[in-house]
Amino acid sequence: MPLPALTHWPDVILLSSIVLLAGLVLICLSIKRHFSQWFPERKLVRSVAMALRVAGYALVIGATALLIQAEGWGVGLPLLCGIVPVAAFAISMLTTWRANALRAAALARRRRRA
Repeated sequence: MPLPALTHWPDVILLSSIVLLAGLVLICLSIKRHFSQWFPERKLVRSVAMALRVAGYALVIGATALLIQAEGWGVGLPLLCGIVPVAAFAISMLTTWRANALRAAALARRRRRA
């Protein structure tokens, strides 16, 4: 059964960007280093890492399928090639900011205790 047609460009781009961003975040969290940046008190278990990775790749494939279904191969794939770097840049800035925010909070807590 085909998906309902999304004919309005901003809707397609926004929806696929959100799905792609969520997928890339899950793939990022499946790496031990990034998981510990976001959740320092929790340990990444291998089964959780695999589940995060599978869900992330499923969302990336879903975003690809959404763009191809809505815009066709000739426009969908170039749109995806334009959205992926933007999403990857957003995630890299978000993980960098989060790590620095955690360090700053830890330093502020130490200063208050001393």
